Amino acid sequence: MSERLRRTRKLLSEFPHIGAEKPLPIPGLRRLVMGDYILDYEIRAGEVHILNMRHGRQNDPDLEDEPDFDYEAAEKS
Repeated sequence: MSERLRRTRKLLSEFPHIGAEKPLPIPGLRRLVMGDYILDYEIRAGEVHILNMRHGRQNDPDLEDEPDFDYEAAEKS
């Protein structure tokens, strides 16, 4: 994992606009997929600032979770 992070850091230092620009609440936010992980970052004053790193199976941090469906109550109906 640490080697993958080093390669990603080098990649972002050479090509900071490589990530896709996302229409999220933060203007200019970019997203880069790094294997099973997702990096959300922005470029400020020529510097790359990583704002979030998570596994690809996790929900976006800004999305609301779906309410749990009560299967037991549905079966009784």
